[in-house]
Amino acid sequence: MAESVFQYFESTEYAEDVLNKMLQKAEKIVYLGEMHDKEYETELMEYRRKTIPNYDENYKGLHKLFYSKQWIEDIAKKYEKKVVYSYVDNTEYINGKYLFNCYVF
Repeated sequence: MAESVFQYFESTEYAEDVLNKMLQKAEKIVYLGEMHDKEYETELMEYRRKTIPNYDENYKGLHKLFYSKQWIEDIAKKYEKKVVYSYVDNTEYINGKYLFNCYVF
């Protein structure tokens, strides 16, 4: 289980290494929570810049890594695993619409 951590990884290469290790170790399922959706990267970053004063200055060096669902599916396929997605259903959480959860089994 990895909840809201993949967004902080330095690269997709590192993330792929971590996910491969998780899939090799897991006996039943791998859960990735609050993955930043590549499809909404531009929209989220524009939203943050509009709503957070001095966003670029205040968050300099603290990038967010975004993932496509296809990226996960391609890795899961190597292990003959299925992927199921769910979404963050919380209207109070402003980032929710830009995230997804996934289960690989």
